[in-house]
Amino acid sequence: FTATLGLPEAESAIVPLRLGTPERALDASRRLEHRGFLVKAIRPPTVPAGTSRLRFAFSAVHAEDDVLRLAAAVAEIVEPETTASEPALQARPTGVVDDGSASASRKSPP
Repeated sequence: FTATLGLPEAESAIVPLRLGTPERALDASRRLEHRGFLVKAIRPPTVPAGTSRLRFAFSAVHAEDDVLRLAAAVAEIVEPETTASEPALQARPTGVVDDGSASASRKSPP
């Protein structure tokens, strides 16, 4: 996933992707959901202002093809924005803290 997107190698099964504003994170989350992926937008007050992100949680039950399709969808949906100081689109390794969400899981049919 991270290699496909040109991001730093993940240090855990939790891969955050910083997008900056809550609006960008929510929009990307909705667009991924329309493609069949459940990816949670994490925004203030859970994270500091300006660091809203998508939170991907991977497990052994995710097929490699599904992960690659997810990476391709993210690449199409999330446009990198950079500033002189720091890229807005970046992965930040974090500790494994499960909030109970099934981020990055394929949605099951109703």
